[in-house]
Amino acid sequence: MKWLRLLVLILIFANATTFGVQAGSVTLSDMDLLFKSNPQFDVSLLEVFEIEPNGSGIRLGRHYGELSGQRVGPYQFKARFKNAPASAKPLEILFNTTWHIEDESGQRWEGDPPPMPTNPTGKLKIVERLVSINLQGIAPSSGGSSIPPEETDPKSPVQFLN
Repeated sequence: MKWLRLLVLILIFANATTFGVQAGSVTLSDMDLLFKSNPQFDVSLLEVFEIEPNGSGIRLGRHYGELSGQRVGPYQFKARFKNAPASAKPLEILFNTTWHIEDESGQRWEGDPPPMPTNPTGKLKIVERLVSINLQGIAPSSGGSSIPPEETDPKSPVQFLN
């Protein structure tokens, strides 16, 4: 039995240190600035969906120094259409972002993910921009597609995935 506990601890530790990033909790109110980062997202999702107040994002690891522990996208939240029956299967809303690191002088470090800055001037910050929203778990109805007509526009930042 001791070896089983040891194996579980090793697996947990190995998973937590992979790539220096982990899942981290984020609240819907934490997302306000992100929603304002891209004027294409001028529709209020809260008018259409009941979004659970807590979701998850990527948590930066120790190798990001003073930025470690901060969250970046993609962010994931569970939601339901407003007025949907309680038995309705929840959807997943994914908020996809791009991000980079900047220092006080405006020097940028970019990449996917960006490397930890070398020789920054002053404090570092994460600059993040919302680039698309994916909805997962929407099944087309028998009378046609449940995907709005706006989705036929290939430039649309909103993507509906089944």
